Amino acid sequence: MKTQTVKMNRDIREQSVRLIDENGNQLGIMPTNTALNLAAERELDLVEINPGEIPVCKIMDWGKEQYRKKKLKHQQQINSKKQETKELYLRPVTGEHDIQIKVRQAMKFLEQGHKVKIGMKFQGREMAHRDVGQSVMESIIDQFSNRSIEHMPFRNNQIQIIISPTPSKAK
Repeated sequence: MKTQTVKMNRDIREQSVRLIDENGNQLGIMPTNTALNLAAERELDLVEINPGEIPVCKIMDWGKEQYRKKKLKHQQQINSKKQETKELYLRPVTGEHDIQIKVRQAMKFLEQGHKVKIGMKFQGREMAHRDVGQSVMESIIDQFSNRSIEHMPFRNNQIQIIISPTPSKAK
């Protein structure tokens, strides 16, 4: 991974630079020494913001700019919402009341913006009654009819569905 190094003050070796002052006004092309003297008079740094044959440099407080970028990045991390996938598991013999509790939990997770994976595990003789499990899963799907639902194929002795927090588009 390449790290981008910024040329500042005496690191800028070109003969002339296109200068922008701290207020964003273009001062034009001038010798690098003159630009360095202007930055020193204002007690600020001369920073190369766009390299080239005649680099574009700006007079700014480099430490303050770094601090502002760090704060902005931190604020963006706070504002970004990490979406988790919450998992709930049932069995074909799970009682109706317990299923309703799981559905309420799933709705709560969806309101918080998480995806929900609901799985039904089959063990032993339950494998002969996949149709019972399928009907239970269909009744759960009916309760989430306004959400987008992804069906997973029957695999590893279980049926799974994934429910997204965003409502599905009406057709």
